[in-house]
Amino acid sequence: MLASAAGIGVDILYVITGKHRATEDSLSEDEQILVQHYRSLKESDKQAIYQVSETMAAYRIHKESE
Repeated sequence: MLASAAGIGVDILYVITGKHRATEDSLSEDEQILVQHYRSLKESDKQAIYQVSETMAAYRIHKESE
């Protein structure tokens, strides 16, 4: 039943949780470009980007907690 509803465009996540799923429409222009670039990368490059972003986020969280 849920698959049928999704097939006609119903946001199943919203039906179940009350929260809309993120779509590219909800991203800023810069974020959309970043996602496009990321999707064009080889898997090894995606891993490198992931590691850099994880490190930067952890550093920011650490600095904000001081």
